[in-house]
Amino acid sequence: MLIRQANEGDILKVGRLWLEMVKEMRPDFTPNVEWWRKIAADAMRNGSYSMLVVDDGGKIVGFLDWFLFPEP
Repeated sequence: MLIRQANEGDILKVGRLWLEMVKEMRPDFTPNVEWWRKIAADAMRNGSYSMLVVDDGGKIVGFLDWFLFPEP
């Protein structure tokens, strides 16, 4: 296993993992994953969003993400 900085290509895999987690924890909740993927990709490109992933031979098995909001 490897913990690494995510790239834009990982967003789809992380979205799938997130959906699996949501289905397990809140089966009545239906998140808008397409919206999240777009927001995440745009924010990652402009540097305000970062993510670490746990990569197990090409399969994403965990992640940690955050937004950076500079203080005025």
